[in-house]
Amino acid sequence: MEIFKKLKPEDARKLGLDTTWARPEWLVVSVLPVPPLHVRPSIHAGGNTSEDDLTHQLINVVKANIALKESIARGGEARSEGRLERSDSKSNVLHIYT
Repeated sequence: MEIFKKLKPEDARKLGLDTTWARPEWLVVSVLPVPPLHVRPSIHAGGNTSEDDLTHQLINVVKANIALKESIARGGEARSEGRLERSDSKSNVLHIYT
C-alpha cells in the first residue's frame, strides 16, 4: 500500500489515472463491506437448511485472509495443510471477485 501512496502524480497519469479522481492506493480494497444476515438469509430446500452463496464466499475470503496473514507471519513458508504462500495471495482476489 505504501508503494502506491508514494507514486508521483505524473507516474499515476502515465498509468492512465486522473489523480483528481483516482489515486492508485484508492483502488486497493482494504475493507470489504459485509451485508447483514437478514439480507442474505439461509436457504431452506428439501427439509435442509443451508447458507446462501454469498455467505459461503464471505467465509472463504475470511479463511484465505487468515491463512495469508499466518503465512506472512511465518515468512511465506511453503504450503502445508492447505495454507497459502505469499505468491498465492491471488486466491483472495478470486474469492472477492466471485
